[in-house]
Amino acid sequence: MDTDQADVTASVSTKTAGGLRTSTDIRKAAAELFYEHGYEATSLRAIAQRVGIKVGSLYNHMGGKDELLVDIMSDVLAQLQPLVEKAAATGGDDPVARFRAAVGAHIRFHAQHAQETFIGNSELRALKPDQKEIVFQARREYDQLMRNLIKDAAASAGVELLDLRLQSYAILALGMHVASWYRDDRGDTTLDHIVDVYTDISCRQVGLPAK
Repeated sequence: MDTDQADVTASVSTKTAGGLRTSTDIRKAAAELFYEHGYEATSLRAIAQRVGIKVGSLYNHMGGKDELLVDIMSDVLAQLQPLVEKAAATGGDDPVARFRAAVGAHIRFHAQHAQETFIGNSELRALKPDQKEIVFQARREYDQLMRNLIKDAAASAGVELLDLRLQSYAILALGMHVASWYRDDRGDTTLDHIVDVYTDISCRQVGLPAK
């Protein structure tokens, strides 16, 4: 590669990396502002100011405020499901261990992504019907994953479930609940302790013994 080609390649790479960084920064700023003030009360100007760019520059990285909201919600679910599946796999052939590991990952993720997960539940009303369906489809897939884990764990332990659908909803809601109050600067407890307790609560809720 000659010098001119190398310069062009380096320039394109820098611009691409810069674009990715800016898109990430915009999404992060939007999540913070949606969390702090709500979706409707957050203006594009406020998002641009937090990122440090002009309002018009936002449209080089996004289609509109509603698309930002969908991206934030979809990205959370896109990260969560494979993470929980990977955690479940650490339980090997033991369905109860798989369930415990999955629930622990579910709780920990929601605590560590409190802003995004809180937005995902509080701002659904702001989405258009087709946008809601994108989010709902991802949620249905994740709910099915959790139901399968519950069903397998209960079957291996000889436990009769009260209502698989409702018990799955209850466990999923525990993660959402953590996201509504957990802060990593809390001094009265640790995230590891919260994960352990919420995992035990989930086990007892479906009739499995706590750790």
